[in-house]
Amino acid sequence: MLDVTGHGMVAALQSVALTRVLASTWTAAGRPSSAQLTKWLNAEFPVDPDVWQCFTFLCGVVDLSAGWLRYANAGHPGPVHVPLCGEPAALEAAGLPIGWFDDAEYDEFSVRVHPGDRLYLHSDGLTEVMKRPRTTSASAG
Repeated sequence: MLDVTGHGMVAALQSVALTRVLASTWTAAGRPSSAQLTKWLNAEFPVDPDVWQCFTFLCGVVDLSAGWLRYANAGHPGPVHVPLCGEPAALEAAGLPIGWFDDAEYDEFSVRVHPGDRLYLHSDGLTEVMKRPRTTSASAG
């Protein structure tokens, strides 16, 4: 999951281009770990100081047979794990956005998942919309 800074056509086009790059890299590279892929992205897409457009990234693999989620994060909100029997938990989400620092390191995190568990992924758009003041419309009486 990735989220490009900004709005409109430029951000949308960059999102599509990054999705294409990721799909071809994932296949060509023999499925690197989430942390390796995130580190590669960071090296390949440094922030351009003229526009300061960057992106956050969350990458993970769910291994249903072994019961694990393994993921890496680059400035993106962490996933929310809702176990079938238990309390929801926001998962650890350390990591710098892609391109900010050449030498950034990315860790791979893991969490046990079981049949019936749910994982919710979201961008900061969710938290941003929650911060906006609500508007009300007055009805004519």
